[in-house]
Amino acid sequence: MYACRVCKAAAVAAVCSLIIWAGCAEPEKPGAAPAPKVKPAPGPVARAAVPLVLKFTAGEKATYKLTTESKRIVTFQGSISNDPALKGGETGQEVEVVFSEEIESVDQAGNAVAKITLKQLKVKDVVRDEVKLDFDSTRDEDATKPLAKLLGQSYRIKMNPTGAVTSVMDTKQARVAVRGSAAAINWARSLLSDEAIRQRHTIAALPGSTEKKFAVGDDWTKTHTVEFGMMGNRVFERIYGLKELKAEKGHQIAIVVMNGIPSTKNRPTTADPKNPFAKMFDSVDTYTGLLELDVTAGKVRRYNEDLTSEWIMVDPNAKPGGSEQPDSLTMKAVRVHHLQRID
Repeated sequence: MYACRVCKAAAVAAVCSLIIWAGCAEPEKPGAAPAPKVKPAPGPVARAAVPLVLKFTAGEKATYKLTTESKRIVTFQGSISNDPALKGGETGQEVEVVFSEEIESVDQAGNAVAKITLKQLKVKDVVRDEVKLDFDSTRDEDATKPLAKLLGQSYRIKMNPTGAVTSVMDTKQARVAVRGSAAAINWARSLLSDEAIRQRHTIAALPGSTEKKFAVGDDWTKTHTVEFGMMGNRVFERIYGLKELKAEKGHQIAIVVMNGIPSTKNRPTTADPKNPFAKMFDSVDTYTGLLELDVTAGKVRRYNEDLTSEWIMVDPNAKPGGSEQPDSLTMKAVRVHHLQRID
């Protein structure tokens, strides 16, 4: 019994000794390095956010090149490709315009009046692989052609910081400058229509807000209707996203990417009477875009949008695995809009 009491007392003393020594730090020796301090785990880092808007200053000038394409390509394959009544080929237009932009005035809300002057022009019009019009103002032999009269012509637009053209002005003189062939006159009217001018200068990729700021990873959506002639109209949802913010020579550059998909919100519940046989085709769309915006200067460096829509119909009576290529019809529509600052 006595031995047990001694053992218990010794055990209690040992435990107390450990507790006491654990609570007492050994004094630091002179010259000894201090014990390392554990840094707290870092908290969430705030993402840099910037406004995605245009900025204007009266008197500033810039030069841009805009290339647009609108084409449809029809291809027959199989035995029907030998039918002379079924002629495929490419029909469409390619236009390249180089223009200067001079900001004449800016109001308190940041809206600008800009004078636009046409510097260079290229137009190519093709119908079923046959060139109907081919004009290039950089070629010496085209200097006397009717469309050459558009060079040096000007008009004015009013733009807001969100990239929208709110007004088109002073187009009358430019619209009557071209004389001569009916084709050239029609092209001049088309190039200088209010709608064509709005499309030329609108920056649709901007989110449309002057108050909100955007960080990498943020996105926004806009709807856009595209006309495809006998294949009807299609509404797309253009989904834009801020992919990158980078520093370059003291300026902050925003990279915005776009992916377009057919919209399900505005799809008609009944068949389009102008498009009676579109449902007979399988279709696929590729719609992409890119915007490079100098956030510091509020200027567009590059703005591209590319759409390719394709409709395919294959003979439903074709035997699978047959030796002959089945009859098929492919129709492709191409839309290109490439804007680049070149000065």
